[in-house]
Amino acid sequence: MGPLTGELIAGIVPSPLARGRVKRLDVSAARQIAGVAAILTHHDLGRRNLFGPVVKDELLLVEDESAFLGQP
Repeated sequence: MGPLTGELIAGIVPSPLARGRVKRLDVSAARQIAGVAAILTHHDLGRRNLFGPVVKDELLLVEDESAFLGQP
């Protein structure tokens, strides 16, 4: 079965380090790939980058430092 009309497929790039610092994030080449609708980083989400079941105090996407291996 092929994709539905207008269907978008999302992918997440996880942190390769259990604890690491993000020195730079350049997604310009990825944005140039044919068929890519959007590339979102924590800069795009602003305050919406926080979530949680009771208190919104967990990061959805890594900002300056990853806390665990595989963190989105």
